[in-house]
Amino acid sequence: MSSKHEPFDETAKVFYRRFFENKGLLVETEREVFFRARKIDLVVTCSESEQNSLDNTIFSHFRSINILELKGPNDPLTMKDYNRILMRAWGLGGLEEKTEEEEETDEESAEEEEAVSDDIKLLPSHRTLTIVSVTKPNKILKTLKEEFQFSQTEPGIYHCKAGQIKRWIICPSELLLVEKNYPLLPLARGKKLAEFISICVRDDLV
Repeated sequence: MSSKHEPFDETAKVFYRRFFENKGLLVETEREVFFRARKIDLVVTCSESEQNSLDNTIFSHFRSINILELKGPNDPLTMKDYNRILMRAWGLGGLEEKTEEEEETDEESAEEEEAVSDDIKLLPSHRTLTIVSVTKPNKILKTLKEEFQFSQTEPGIYHCKAGQIKRWIICPSELLLVEKNYPLLPLARGKKLAEFISICVRDDLV
């Protein structure tokens, strides 16, 4: 029997890494944020033009820097998990080390001015956090709804507008059987997964 907290195997991360790479996006897996092995499952980097490639997908909300966390059936999203994930989202981009030359001078160069646009991408408002949770985190989404402030935007998709980093929790088993949701429907369970498999067979998607 599996332990209660057992993360997704590498297959899921590879699948979604390839999904984004096939759209020409830069993807990092298990991005280390803090020195004590606090890693993010996937970090997807998008330029403004690249964001358009996600317009008709469930990831259309992505911005410049996007954190994607996968919580499997044996690794439910708890409040502690949520706080840790949020901590990583805030820590992203905070560990780049300066060179000795950068530390020794305070003068602004032309290169530094050109780098301002890159700095803007690291602002919290240009970051998104998406948690895909196979098991619905009822304590976060229902019991303590007023505290966490997630509201349903459509079946299976919950959004929190509060705070500078915009956050989404997606429950695959609740998603509508529409094309834009196909990338996450393989993670659904029970009847929804069976229905999705039937569509894949019918439309020759496998």
